[in-house]
Amino acid sequence: MSGEKRVIFVNRTYPPYPGATGQLLRDLAPALARTGYKVIVVTAGTGSVVSEDGVTVHRIGAAFSAQRRISLWDKWRAQRLFFNAAKTWWETHIQSADTVVIMTDPPSLSGQLGNCPRGPRPRLVHWVQDIHPEVGAALTFPPARALIGRWSRARNRAWRQADAVVTLGTDMAAVIANLNVARSRLHISPNWAPRWLEPVEDALGQASREQRGWTGKFVVMYSGNLGRVHDMEAIIAVASRLRSRRDIVFCLVGDGAQIDRLKATVASRQLEQVMFLPPQPTQTVSAMLSAADLHLVTLKESCAGLVWPSKFYGILAVQRPVLFIGPVSAEIGQQIKQHRLGWAGARDKVDEAGSWIEALVDDHTDRPSALRSRVAAYHHSHLGFERSLAWWQTFLS
Repeated sequence: MSGEKRVIFVNRTYPPYPGATGQLLRDLAPALARTGYKVIVVTAGTGSVVSEDGVTVHRIGAAFSAQRRISLWDKWRAQRLFFNAAKTWWETHIQSADTVVIMTDPPSLSGQLGNCPRGPRPRLVHWVQDIHPEVGAALTFPPARALIGRWSRARNRAWRQADAVVTLGTDMAAVIANLNVARSRLHISPNWAPRWLEPVEDALGQASREQRGWTGKFVVMYSGNLGRVHDMEAIIAVASRLRSRRDIVFCLVGDGAQIDRLKATVASRQLEQVMFLPPQPTQTVSAMLSAADLHLVTLKESCAGLVWPSKFYGILAVQRPVLFIGPVSAEIGQQIKQHRLGWAGARDKVDEAGSWIEALVDDHTDRPSALRSRVAAYHHSHLGFERSLAWWQTFLS
């Protein structure tokens, strides 16, 4: 491409600090830089401006806390410091020829940064990963209920005035369109699994099963955030339904708001086939996910259209089938059903989910292998980083 166009991403997280949105940027930003864009990432932290893989990284605001559990007050304070620093940075650095992509970390960033800054008016894009504060309100989170009116009005105004709003699927796009955001400005671009994630079928994968006592077992895994939007009780219900099957193991990998309660529930019900593992280091994630025979995804009914379960991308990347418990009208449920990637059903179909797992375990035909093949084919044809990169290149041109 001729000339140099500045694309500026604003997001609170960027590696080496943890965060799913930061990982997306770590894949996308350098790839765009290699195609001729001048890419800048404005993110939280302290230190000098650095260049990483062709990307200029400005760390502003307070030092980033890598703690997984911090108080709501500390979280709010860190987000506020980042917003104030981002606003100041904008007013002194933005040029009218820039494209600025505002993400949703922190959740209020769209409304705050999309409305407030003075100075030149760039091409403004909102890249929506979750729809807040509606998520908080759906989970009956009191601070979100109190703030939803003012917060959502500012955000809606920013989205309507933006040049484009990019989101992850048709469900989320429909929610945004219902807020009177012009359909012509709405774009859908799915996310992708981390680029280093791949199926592990060799001796490393076998060793991963052996060291955990999974040899000869059918492993059902939930890997990721154990947060409030996920219906973890449904998983416990399925495990309870299958408690007599000693050849089936349930493994919950990760951390989050529900972890302590889940451990207490498993202990009280004496579900010996359910085990917990902490979040895994990057170098072992591919082997860990590949060690499972089936992966679980859940979503609370109230969060349909507000959240896209990002673990879906990683599951398909390692070519494993999916069992989804949640609103079957949601796009993820429809994709699983339409392309036969596993099983999808509502919260009241837990017994059916258990029966489906048993049937898969007891099936000695080529059905399990065919199921994995369909997952691999779907991932190759519909998802993946290269497809997303091509979309962003076209969109930004």
